Amino acid sequence: MERTLRAAAAIALLATAFVACDKGASEAGGVFSHERDVYIAGNEISTTSISVATYWKNGTKTPLGQGTSPTAANSIYVVGSHVYVAGYEETAPSTSVALYWLNGQPHRLSQGHRNDTANSVFVFGDQVYVAGVERNSATIWVNGASQRLSRLPSEATSVFVLDSSVYVAGWEESVPGKQFAVLWVNGELRQLSGGGRNDTAISVTVSGSTVYVAGYEEVNNITAATLWKNGTPIQIGQNGANSYAKCVWVAGSKVYIVLDENGYAKISTNGKKQLITDKSSRVYSVCVSGSDVYTAGSQGGMAKLWLNGKERRIQVAKTSKASEAKSVFVQ
Repeated sequence: MERTLRAAAAIALLATAFVACDKGASEAGGVFSHERDVYIAGNEISTTSISVATYWKNGTKTPLGQGTSPTAANSIYVVGSHVYVAGYEETAPSTSVALYWLNGQPHRLSQGHRNDTANSVFVFGDQVYVAGVERNSATIWVNGASQRLSRLPSEATSVFVLDSSVYVAGWEESVPGKQFAVLWVNGELRQLSGGGRNDTAISVTVSGSTVYVAGYEEVNNITAATLWKNGTPIQIGQNGANSYAKCVWVAGSKVYIVLDENGYAKISTNGKKQLITDKSSRVYSVCVSGSDVYTAGSQGGMAKLWLNGKERRIQVAKTSKASEAKSVFVQ
């Protein structure tokens, strides 16, 4: 399987993670408004073809990786002046360390095995939750302490915390050759899909008593973008076209889902889909604040942020070979 939330496959991969935001935004001049701080986590491919974990604040970038070894940023969460970014660093060929950066300083979570990575970060009170994979098994770290969610081949892709409950989305291969989209609630496994080659739950959020999980499952040899609402699947992809739901956000009575469908970035609002851009593109993350909808992804191999469907400028080096925006957070 393509490694779902791993950015080292350069700009052609999938992913996503839960992101949070509040307040609104100005659209003046096509630039960022000083009334809001918009944070984006992602990656740039340097002139030496090394992926560099990066975050942008109001379009201005801060490299997290040193550029000497591949790094990637998959998820961002901000509390006050503290910026948390989850990702990984490759320490040797086919070996990586799951980690998160706090205000630019790396904090290792794993010892370094094949494909260890941190996919999602969520801060609740004084607890830092990070979901990912270690030793080929879904893992969640709470303030750095690891808790393995499965002993089978699996991955934790997204974490959301509400009150005393911890929700983790991901996948598990509990039957050889079949990958199930799953949800762990306080460590208890719940299967969401029937088990296809690449069924995956990518994003989870909770509103009231309703748990929303976005991802995709294989239906008649087609990968179909899917929303699970309290475990009940709702297909949101176009019939006959491969599609992948990447992130779900709930605001009031509206459910927003961003998805890649037939090579185009789209957004679904209460089931009504529309293009984010009419050019070939990818989308990874959505954040809604008031009437403002932020979506992050890539187009033409370069990182993009769209606000209400209009592109916002992101600082990328002129010498950069490629870049992508994986997660957006508005403070």
